[in-house]
Amino acid sequence: MAKSSKQQSVITEGVILGWNRDNPNAWPLDDYEAARAEIDSRGHSDGFWSVGRRANIEVGTQCFRLVQGRRHGRGLVGYGRVTEKPFVDTHYEDSSKLTHYVGVRWLELSPVDDVVAVPELHRREPSIPWLKGIRGSGFPVAPEALDRVYEVWRASAPDAEERSPGELEPGECWEGSVRTIRVNRYERDPRARSVCLAHHGNRAQPATWISQRSTVRSWADELSMSITWSR
Repeated sequence: MAKSSKQQSVITEGVILGWNRDNPNAWPLDDYEAARAEIDSRGHSDGFWSVGRRANIEVGTQCFRLVQGRRHGRGLVGYGRVTEKPFVDTHYEDSSKLTHYVGVRWLELSPVDDVVAVPELHRREPSIPWLKGIRGSGFPVAPEALDRVYEVWRASAPDAEERSPGELEPGECWEGSVRTIRVNRYERDPRARSVCLAHHGNRAQPATWISQRSTVRSWADELSMSITWSR
């Protein structure tokens, strides 16, 4: 399929989606755990979220789930992307009222009590009123703050401390035991993955093998695999 010549716009703003855990009707914990299980099995969980009066959120906007309320620790517990622009529907608590919703694809959800705490968020990005409290849902994150909010989320994300098979837990090690070697990894970054899919699409052509000249010195140089993506 031929690629469109039209360039896709880059979404540089984010949005904070508030979750008042003091309200058991806002999002039952059973549904939250079901969404986490779906992410584990499928890589994402789709749904909708209220954004109050916000009506100008673009598809592709990065979103962060913020736990609010007084009976639970406040902080970030989730990251995803907006998949549908705001639309009006019946309020989730009061059928006599209307509110805006967006479609959301959640890519990461932490254990419900394992939040990126408000004090740490304030320390890293004080331009957002974390300590004072963010009223409602749909709070915009300015472009100049978005990367810093994302960085502090990634530092505490569910797979940030993922360990390879055979890797030791931190602690005391004895002579002759396994030595842990850490390497950088980038393929599990949900933001990079979603940007890549938005640009290339999600259909892959079969891999093709390209033979090099006979003067190559090793088998590793003899063959290279090229995967081309088409939209």
